[in-house]
Amino acid sequence: MTDRYVLIGQTPVPEPDLFTWGRFLEEESRVVKQEWVGNVWVSTVFLGLDHRMFGFKGPPLLFETMAFYDLGDADRTCLDMQYRCSTWLEAEQQHQRAMLEAEDIWFQLRATGAAIREWWREFKHYSYWLLRPNHPDPFSRGPCIQCWRIRHQHPEFF
Repeated sequence: MTDRYVLIGQTPVPEPDLFTWGRFLEEESRVVKQEWVGNVWVSTVFLGLDHRMFGFKGPPLLFETMAFYDLGDADRTCLDMQYRCSTWLEAEQQHQRAMLEAEDIWFQLRATGAAIREWWREFKHYSYWLLRPNHPDPFSRGPCIQCWRIRHQHPEFF
């Protein structure tokens, strides 16, 4: 049995051929629904792969709903909301539940806090970069990936 699936209409169907599956992922829309709630982006999509892990039994988990906080410049921070399900209908219901959760004032406050933490992390790294502009990445010992991202997001500063 294959872990790869394509959508025919709104029905997931196993796809044994890797190239057909790859073409489907490139060409077809896999979005069930995407909406804004304040500054939170709630997105439900068809994954195309069974995400049921570690050999657990049950139907394949093919749809995922996640929430992101908008940081501007198409940069979004993933929030602690992630749900998976098996069918298109379940995905639509899951999206509605996620929207209700995202509308909650406490969720909005947590999202704002996550955005502030992300901004602070970037700011600290930028400050460090001012002191040591050519520092290496601590893991790969090559060029620092975070500095590369900052340089490409804000070329006006360099």
